[in-house]
Amino acid sequence: MYLALALAFALLVAVFAVQNVDVVNVRFFSYQFETPLVLIILGSAAGGAVIVGVLGLVKQIGMSFRLWEGQSRLKRLEGEIKTLKDREEKLTGELAQARERIEALEAENQNLEQALAKLGEERDAILKGVDEAARS
Repeated sequence: MYLALALAFALLVAVFAVQNVDVVNVRFFSYQFETPLVLIILGSAAGGAVIVGVLGLVKQIGMSFRLWEGQSRLKRLEGEIKTLKDREEKLTGELAQARERIEALEAENQNLEQALAKLGEERDAILKGVDEAARS
């Protein structure tokens, strides 16, 4: 679409230039010369096209650089994501092991509390027996 519009505009400029073939007096700074108007029109259009092309090329190079930066950043971030996922997997495994260890320690703690309660009962029975023996 852009190319079609550019070609149509170029055709209009060419038709306009060909219809204006008179020789004109041109002054540019301290220079003065006579040339056909068609050359002035076509030269101005060509100069404008070159300027637009150069500016477009500069913009394209800038966009290419930004794209390259974006792709580099994307690769770096994908690497970080992979590293974080690996770390998450490792920590999930460690968490599961820690939970199993906590459950084992809680079970062991419960067994120790039961043993301590039993020892307390045995101590109370022994003290009761000693008290009874001392009274008799």
